[in-house]
Amino acid sequence: MARDQHDAVPGSSARARAADLLLQHLSHHRLRRRRRRHAAGLRSRSHQSLQRQQRALARSAARRHPASSRRAGLPLRHRAGRRARRALTPVVSLLHALVLGLVQGLTEFIPVSSSGHLQLVPFVFGWKAPTVAFDVAVHFGTLVAVVYVFHEEVGRLIRTAVHWRDSSDPEQQLLRLIVIGTIPAVIVGAALNHWVESVFQRPVVISLLLGVTGYLLLSAETKADARKEPARAIDELTNKDAAIVGGWQAVAILPGVSRSGATIGGAMRLGIDRGAAARFSFLLSIPVIAGAIVFKLPDMVHKAGATGVGPFIIGIVASGLSGFVAVKWFLRMIRLKGLRPFGIYCFLAMVAGLVTALARG
Repeated sequence: MARDQHDAVPGSSARARAADLLLQHLSHHRLRRRRRRHAAGLRSRSHQSLQRQQRALARSAARRHPASSRRAGLPLRHRAGRRARRALTPVVSLLHALVLGLVQGLTEFIPVSSSGHLQLVPFVFGWKAPTVAFDVAVHFGTLVAVVYVFHEEVGRLIRTAVHWRDSSDPEQQLLRLIVIGTIPAVIVGAALNHWVESVFQRPVVISLLLGVTGYLLLSAETKADARKEPARAIDELTNKDAAIVGGWQAVAILPGVSRSGATIGGAMRLGIDRGAAARFSFLLSIPVIAGAIVFKLPDMVHKAGATGVGPFIIGIVASGLSGFVAVKWFLRMIRLKGLRPFGIYCFLAMVAGLVTALARG
């Protein structure tokens, strides 16, 4: 019996220790659970507080910018649609395309530099400068205009090129002169085009080159007035004359130097009649404009596909119609008034461009 009592004491002691350990373990477990719940509650309250702050900021932003807040609330697919529409934003607005198309058509054939005006007009009005693709598009409109005005001469020249026979034929001589006059512009344009675009695009430089155009026009008139012998007709041009006029056309790669002004003035310096000089200048413009379009056509197609064709169509139509009017009007104007009014205008445009550039720093 004593042995049983002796054995019972250790057994009950072990059970007591086990119970104590179990209670201690349960106590620790409850404590850990309370701590986890407390931490979770803190995180939840912190998250709720952050959400309240974000909602307050969103309400404040909505009051300041209601349009942007509505966009922020759009579903993802709607926002993607808006991003896609923004990707089709035109390179120029429709209004700007109309104005710049008119500027190109009027100034391509009137001797005041279309390239200079296409850079200075957006600069003066604070618009974005037109892209190369848009520049090509409006040149296409002027090409259509000049071909339409001289369609009879162009048709005869094409037939002459196809059926080349007698070298003494006047049309063949004219075609040869056009080819000779085009070569300098092709060489200079291919060699220096990228350099000119990177160096001579500043408004101050373009404005000064407009002054150079004004000087060329006024000095050509002064020399023509001082000449005593009668002016020559277009069929009296020689190969050397065509090469010299072509050299003047190559100089007009500089933005601000008028292509028509340089070629007409250059021909008048050689003793060519004003009307004949203008006609030869316009015929000489056809291969040059066509070549520039072909050279830059891939860029125009790429930009038109990426941004929409609306501005391009408006620019082409505006430049074509205004170019047609400009050619018809200028052919009459040059016989009546000569080049002096356009030379004076170029100096005025130079002053306006310089003042604007200096005012904007």
